[in-house]
Amino acid sequence: MAVLTERQRAILQAVVENYIRSAEPVGSRTIARLTGLNLSPATIRNEMADLEAMGYLEQPHTSAGRIPSYKGYRYYVDHLLTPEAIDRAWVEALERRFYARSVAIEEALRKTAAILAELTHYAVVALGPEVFTARLVKLEFVPLDEARAVTVLVTDTGHVEHKVVELPQGLSAEDLAHLVERINAELKGAAISTLAPKIHRLLAQAMESNREALFRAERFFEALLHPREEARLIVDGTTEIIAQPEFRSVDRVRELLKLFEAEEPLFTVLRQVEDGVQVHIGLEDVLGLGSPLSLVTATLTVGEGQRTTIGIIGPPRMDYAKAIGLLSALSFIFDAWRERGLG
Repeated sequence: MAVLTERQRAILQAVVENYIRSAEPVGSRTIARLTGLNLSPATIRNEMADLEAMGYLEQPHTSAGRIPSYKGYRYYVDHLLTPEAIDRAWVEALERRFYARSVAIEEALRKTAAILAELTHYAVVALGPEVFTARLVKLEFVPLDEARAVTVLVTDTGHVEHKVVELPQGLSAEDLAHLVERINAELKGAAISTLAPKIHRLLAQAMESNREALFRAERFFEALLHPREEARLIVDGTTEIIAQPEFRSVDRVRELLKLFEAEEPLFTVLRQVEDGVQVHIGLEDVLGLGSPLSLVTATLTVGEGQRTTIGIIGPPRMDYAKAIGLLSALSFIFDAWRERGLG
């Protein structure tokens, strides 16, 4: 990545922050007024042209000002942004709502999503409670023939899921039945979200002499023990995000609503994000969406060994400083909430 001068950094920051506020291309005269660099508009135009050549800015029309590119947003988030300081009164009000009584995890997440949507004017998504609170009651395994079997997964939330599965090569139905018995004996009561490392240890002990079969068995059981929950996502703020200028067209609104209804792409992305507060820019290809999209996520600890992910979703021209500040504050609130035993 090219090293930017202090002047270029100041100009890029001014372009990004002005475009976030106005949703209009930013010209050199505006930058001259905002930055306090004491530079002429002509000098600023030259610097903006250099930033465009380096891929940090784009010019939508020949006579227009510049807008940030994905690379420009990324540089801004990683090097220039200062998370917005969140009003302590808001944090205390949210804490009081959670501490007033023992609040169920689902209720807390739904409240949180609604509040974030109202504050940011973007959509908010979170993994539903079934994803991270369900615990294993029983896994049943019934061979159909030499190549297929029926499996039945039962969780303590009342979820029952049947699957017809292909048996992995190198493992007989008898081998798999013994492994299912061992899983039921040793992992009953374990949270579904925490099973992967436990399965690895259990299978490694049982199959230490056959690493190839171990790999296949791991993939097989991990697929079985991740149920397709009916309410996997909590979604709020759809009316907020479609009010953004980027979603004015009917086609883009329809496309966005289909994304929230389908759930699978968003669910997959939320399950794969790293810990902490993360910024994902230009997710439209991953989500199968034509409209540009960004997502700011935070992983939250909601119980012993149980974690979920909540995300603020909007156009690349989203207020990253505010989104990061809010999610950082939420992480603090949920940690304190959990420590007080209210989850």
